[in-house]
Amino acid sequence: MKPNKCRCVIFGCLMAGLMATSLAEGGQTFISNAGFEVNTWSTGFPNEWWFYPAGTAVYHNPEPNKAHSGNAFVSMTAGPDGWANIGPTSLIHVARDTNYTIAAFVADANGGQSGQNPAGAAALRVDWYANPGDPYSSRLDQDYFSLTVPKDGNYYYFSGQVRNNSDANYAQVILAANRVAGQSPVFNFDDVTFALANPLAKPDFNGDRTVNFIDFAQLAQGYGQGIAAYDIDGDGSFTISDLALFTHEWTRTIPDLSGYQFVWSDEFDGTEIDYTNWTHYVAEGYNDELEFYTDRPYNSVVEDGCLVIIAREEQYGSHNYTSAMLNSQTKADFLYGRMAARIKLPVGQGIWPAFWMMPTCSVYGGWPSSGEIDILETINQTDRVYGTMHFTNAQGQHTASGSSYYANGLCFADDFHVYAVEWDPGEIRWFVDDVMYFSETEWSSGSFPYPAPFDEQFHFILNVAIGGSWAGPPDETTVFPQRMLVDWVRVYQKTP
Repeated sequence: MKPNKCRCVIFGCLMAGLMATSLAEGGQTFISNAGFEVNTWSTGFPNEWWFYPAGTAVYHNPEPNKAHSGNAFVSMTAGPDGWANIGPTSLIHVARDTNYTIAAFVADANGGQSGQNPAGAAALRVDWYANPGDPYSSRLDQDYFSLTVPKDGNYYYFSGQVRNNSDANYAQVILAANRVAGQSPVFNFDDVTFALANPLAKPDFNGDRTVNFIDFAQLAQGYGQGIAAYDIDGDGSFTISDLALFTHEWTRTIPDLSGYQFVWSDEFDGTEIDYTNWTHYVAEGYNDELEFYTDRPYNSVVEDGCLVIIAREEQYGSHNYTSAMLNSQTKADFLYGRMAARIKLPVGQGIWPAFWMMPTCSVYGGWPSSGEIDILETINQTDRVYGTMHFTNAQGQHTASGSSYYANGLCFADDFHVYAVEWDPGEIRWFVDDVMYFSETEWSSGSFPYPAPFDEQFHFILNVAIGGSWAGPPDETTVFPQRMLVDWVRVYQKTP
């Protein structure tokens, strides 16, 4: 996309007027984060949970007993009809077209055993209403999250994101406990919060994947109506910084690509990870790796225009290393196109960074039947990068096809490089800095017809692993912390 001088001039005039108004009024204040303790709750909410699918998957924090207040909590026992529900006695005023985070610390009150709880699950629900006096039957919409709580008796932190898409003016948070036949689980809820989620890092307000004059018109309208979604920098008010961020995004140039149209990117230009694009994976690593993946800023942060994933040597539970893994599942999923990222890699014995893709819905079965596309992997000295695809053969056995790129001893950790695939219905090609080094046209997925499994949507994953079956463990030469810098991730799709 090329800069448009006329667009910039028009925007400058409009922005000047809006900025003058903003400065004269001292900045328009939007809805502030609304958090509440579990203190005033009532029972008797209808039990209609089973009619609704679960929302976006929540995560649990592996650091139990942190931050919750301890003695003040709500205890719930699942009733004989399956669900026991309670909710706060007052509704929460919400802004329209706005993302919110719902979160709570939850413990299994029958704790003391290891493993997951087979007796049922806890749940968080958000009901949306137009007016504070509307009955439950008149609610506009609802979202809920089912929480699988470990049985060790510790509190675990659960969080999910919801969006007010139904022009609701009020929301109500409901807590619930579910059971299976013959069991009566008891769950304790503490420090329940409902708050504004991180604002959009890119102000594409109308969802057309571009930032243009229509978005500016919505920005101006949002200012007048006090809509929280237009507080771009998340400081709770509309100020010059919001306008500056919008200006940067509107006038920023993403290069054209012959035969393709730009459809999505994360440029990591903000100050926080954009959780409308990414979700943290919080758990142990795969493949005999040594790290634990966390969602802490200590392991992943946006700074200086890059996503930075930081692998550290530290004691963390039973693990000696920590790192981060982020995925875009259900938030940025694509079928075919050019997928690319500009990355500066870490380097050292036992270090295993990756930029890869997995199926969003594994319609052909578990791994590797539904496929895997490794856009970039490297290990240890980082002088060779690898591109690979995984699938199953006609007999259902794991099969891998790929190659590597070596540039006369170049260390790919010394600078940024662009790693990409071009994915067509019958061919996938791998590139480093626009040099194609591998292509594949033959693959399979058991008895499913070609081009399965690579005919379904996939999502992105970015991570830095430590150790594992391929890289081997770190040694005395390995320096920590290790940092992978991601300048941007972009997707283009072929022009119709």
